[in-house]
Amino acid sequence: PTRNRTCKKRLRRWCCGPVAFNVGPRPVSSTLYGTVKMLGLGTFGGNSDFIRTLNERGIRSLLVGGLAVQHYCPDRAADDLDLLIEPTAEAGEAIKDILYGFNDAASFAPEDFAKPARHYSQKRALYLDLLTPRADERFDLLWEKATSTTVNGVAVRVADRNDLLEMKRRAVRERANEKDIRDVQLLEARAV
Repeated sequence: PTRNRTCKKRLRRWCCGPVAFNVGPRPVSSTLYGTVKMLGLGTFGGNSDFIRTLNERGIRSLLVGGLAVQHYCPDRAADDLDLLIEPTAEAGEAIKDILYGFNDAASFAPEDFAKPARHYSQKRALYLDLLTPRADERFDLLWEKATSTTVNGVAVRVADRNDLLEMKRRAVRERANEKDIRDVQLLEARAV
């Protein structure tokens, strides 16, 4: 049993470790982690299964962050999955339940998802950040303008380029992160 657990941990590290998305996930077939497909955008291990489960539960989410920038600027490498979640307590309850199914602990109360500008990092079983819109952002409007793509073959909506650019500009004003500055430059260079 100990050897089997060690092998599973090694497989997970190999399949799901932090690699740049433009390199893509390593293709691996496993009964524990499923088959990683390289279609559309790529992400680590169980992240695409997490998106699939959100879709099945009817929880609306938008791809934001580095992977969304990569959708518009393929040269951008991303290191995790950032999802903007529709701000409802029902979404929070469903996500808490979904995380439990992935053997991950939720670091929030379900009602927190009804509040603006929340950020929850899930870096144990999954490698993702869950966010709620800021008070001045209307999720319904962001959803309407979003485009569709796939992440490892799973349908997902991506924030509109202009909305994403505004989110990144705001991030630069608030924290002047090197990655956010580069994302703004990339998105501006791809102006339509």
